[in-house]
Amino acid sequence: MESKIAVIKRLYEFFKERELDQIRTLFDEQIVWSQMDGFPNGGTYVGADAIFENVFQTFKLKWEDWKAVTEEFLETEHDVMVVGYYSGTFKESGKFFKADFIHRYTLKDGKITHFKQYTDTQLIAEAMNV
Repeated sequence: MESKIAVIKRLYEFFKERELDQIRTLFDEQIVWSQMDGFPNGGTYVGADAIFENVFQTFKLKWEDWKAVTEEFLETEHDVMVVGYYSGTFKESGKFFKADFIHRYTLKDGKITHFKQYTDTQLIAEAMNV
């Protein structure tokens, strides 16, 4: 079985290449995805269908050149922490932003069971302010 960090690195590659079917293969059936309140579509979603519908689709529709750039991967017994930053331009306002993030992933049997996001939602909200 590949390392937890290898699984998460593949996830970000699939995001970058927009390989949504491949992303699904990394998710546990009951994955719990929690984005911060104040983040676009912030909240908690359970299952791949809910995540794809409520989270991933909106970035393509509302943002120009949305990116999640990874800089560091840290592994614990059950989790992988990813340090990086988001950047993009909100289409409606034309405003660019860049905000640091930490993502916490919990894995079991090679599948991602939980995701928790930490970022400065104020920077994103300012870019979305028309």
